[in-house]
Amino acid sequence: MCFLKANVTSPEVPPPLSAFSAKQQVVIARRPGFLAAVDARALAFASMDLGAGRRDYLKSLDPGAGLVVHKKIGDPIEIGEPLCTLHYGRSDLPAQLSLQVEAAFEIQEPEAEAPHLVRRVIEYGNQPEAEVKSVMRQI
Repeated sequence: MCFLKANVTSPEVPPPLSAFSAKQQVVIARRPGFLAAVDARALAFASMDLGAGRRDYLKSLDPGAGLVVHKKIGDPIEIGEPLCTLHYGRSDLPAQLSLQVEAAFEIQEPEAEAPHLVRRVIEYGNQPEAEVKSVMRQI
């Protein structure tokens, strides 16, 4: 994975998801430890069930539906701490959905090592274009 550093003069910050969602439900940790893994696929399907995606192209999307994940891999977790917030507009949130989201977070007692998210930063303006392309081919 490679990120190119760009000069942005005025970044636009979008409003929080809660500005569009009618309801929120916080999924909390039921045991202490360290966040060892997150099942991204399970969170994607949960987000789809909230209305942020669709299994059938005829169904409409809910612009206020989605998930906000509060913890990263390697973070310490205490009982009662929020792991994720579900945002939705439907009145009939499936009861098992928050349990599925909670199960997507693997909490272990020994400290989990946080993965390296960025391998290398390339500053395009300070390096010749040929060198940047050479590095990109290696990644």
